[in-house]
Amino acid sequence: MSTRLAATPLDVSPTPRHIARLRAVAALVWAAAVAIVAGDDVGPDVSIGLAALVTAYPAIDVVASLTEAAIGGRRSRLLQVNAAVSTLAVAALAGAAFGSDISAVLVVFGTCAFASGAIQLANAVRRRRAGTGEVPMLISGALSALAGISFVASSGADDPSLTPLAGYAALGAVLFLLWAYRTRRSA
Repeated sequence: MSTRLAATPLDVSPTPRHIARLRAVAALVWAAAVAIVAGDDVGPDVSIGLAALVTAYPAIDVVASLTEAAIGGRRSRLLQVNAAVSTLAVAALAGAAFGSDISAVLVVFGTCAFASGAIQLANAVRRRRAGTGEVPMLISGALSALAGISFVASSGADDPSLTPLAGYAALGAVLFLLWAYRTRRSA
């Protein structure tokens, strides 16, 4: 008599929680890289490595938003809009980072952070109305919008720096992890 173990299918379909965790890890890695590279940059120009990093950041949002939108649901349209805005951010940041200086990058990054934060805030409000725990996402969206304003304001400083972008990404990552943990507990 043969004994075979029955194979149970492994469910690898993405959930908003899984996407949030992956997005957080990617943002933490990005933040560490930016902190290292931006700390070495001196002067108003943006190095090629830092320009590539800055340009890549909104791509994390594009992938995460499109992946979550593919799951479906009422918020799919808002996530598609967020992906479109983030795609525009990739293009705008590429133009600013590869063709301009730190001040211009701060203005574009700040504008993108503000827009992304406003969209995230709207998404969190919709989810909260649906009965899920969205406090970390509400805070993250609001802080992103405020950080965007701060980045634009700091672009006019005598010695602007891109190092604060690392803190912004790291805080956002922590809030995404907190959101994923809270929704796991409430599920």
